[in-house]
Amino acid sequence: MIKVEKMYKTYRASQVKAIENMSFAVDNDYVYGILGPKNSGKTTIIKCVTGISSITKGKVEICGHNVRRHARVPKYKMAWMFTDQKLFGVMTGRQYFNTVAGMFAIDQKECDCKREEYVKMFGLTDVIDVKLANYTRSMKQKLIFISGLLHEPKVWIIDEPFYHMEPEYCELIKKYIKQHADNGNAALVSSNRIDVLESMCDRILVLNKGKIIDEVNLEGLKRMREMEEYKEYFRILEEEAEAEKILMEKEMKDEALAFEKRRQEEREFFIKQMEEDLASFGEEQ
Repeated sequence: MIKVEKMYKTYRASQVKAIENMSFAVDNDYVYGILGPKNSGKTTIIKCVTGISSITKGKVEICGHNVRRHARVPKYKMAWMFTDQKLFGVMTGRQYFNTVAGMFAIDQKECDCKREEYVKMFGLTDVIDVKLANYTRSMKQKLIFISGLLHEPKVWIIDEPFYHMEPEYCELIKKYIKQHADNGNAALVSSNRIDVLESMCDRILVLNKGKIIDEVNLEGLKRMREMEEYKEYFRILEEEAEAEKILMEKEMKDEALAFEKRRQEEREFFIKQMEEDLASFGEEQ
């Protein structure tokens, strides 16, 4: 499904080598994880595999199609989700969903049916007609994920799937990812959280500073964590994950409060407008 061979990425302006000599493969029925601390190259790999970022050297294939030579074809066979992915703020959730459906030539009736199912499942029913500029990051992540389910892609590529996501929806997304692989498809998931990847991955690529340390199964990862030479590496990962969790919980709480405040202000404005319109109509009578 996904094949990466000797992939390099160097940023021209700074000549910084983001990733070096990266090779791995993700087969059918597999959830493949990429583990590493911040600035280890996880997101760069994800962007290069999807074709969003060009590679300096090497080869990337999705379902047998070379991403560099045939950019359009692989995109129809995959869906991706990035942390803090940019959306058109003037669109509503419904408009975004319909736009994605149009890109993949999905019948409107089928789109409506799937939208209602996924929106209800991910708790977005009450905000589907709200502009995306007013969405919290959690809402945006959910919308991006369920939009990626629309065209039933063979390959899912997800960067930090549980970032800014409530626990119950983390479990739901995890269930979908594992089910996707069990149905003969492939998923590539990156995270700096060991527990996230351990809970759903079959194999894990362990990174540091843009280079591969090892490629292991879950038992191999357990052995690595017990080895003296990697204790500092895993200590850094655990500290990062804990600090990120505390920050994320605060940000999610603040965003939820801000969202409710905006909704209340909109309701009050609407009521005021209605009252003024009724008063004006009464005077005219």
